[in-house]
Amino acid sequence: GGSGVRILDSLKVAERYVNGVFSAQGASRSIGPKWRRSGFMQRVIRKMKDPAALKDRIKKYKILRGEVQRDLAVLQEYIPHQFEWRTVRIGDSFFAHKKLVKGDRASGSLLKEYGAPPLSLLDFVRSITDEHRLYSQAIDLFETSDGSYLVNEMQCIFGQSDPHQMIVDGVPGRYRNIKGEWVFEPGEFNQFESYLLRLDHFISILNEQAD
Repeated sequence: GGSGVRILDSLKVAERYVNGVFSAQGASRSIGPKWRRSGFMQRVIRKMKDPAALKDRIKKYKILRGEVQRDLAVLQEYIPHQFEWRTVRIGDSFFAHKKLVKGDRASGSLLKEYGAPPLSLLDFVRSITDEHRLYSQAIDLFETSDGSYLVNEMQCIFGQSDPHQMIVDGVPGRYRNIKGEWVFEPGEFNQFESYLLRLDHFISILNEQAD
């Protein structure tokens, strides 16, 4: 959800950050409850009612607080954007929706916009995943003003906060490429955070190996 990502808005800030990372102390992580996220008070009340869960969460915060980033900094160009495409491929199923920006980033905003994705986006994702044999994968992309796509990050383990990964004209479903044509198939394909579909894909791999 963008945890640990910092936007360095000037060369001076970037130099100070990098110097800190390569110092003896390193750079500590920003850890704690996400109080800006909606429902903060409700989450606090639930934890207060469950002392064991609250104790575990505090213990986790202490462990994470002790983790220090040292001698390694990954720098990435900041691309101004209003949304980020979250695309998912599982087997021959393709999904896409927009992750909208909250503040200065889309990661972790939990704000989504559903609709029919450009077929060029599906072509791009299919090309990448075919080339690298990544068949259970999420790819987050920026879309430039000229219609090009820039990959922000790729992950095989990804979260899902809504029941669906794609909704077209109010109908949940998926896209499949059948004989070179993209076909939308209505249906509930993302139950249990898409793990049923991931399991089906894994079983199909085992069956292919058995054959």
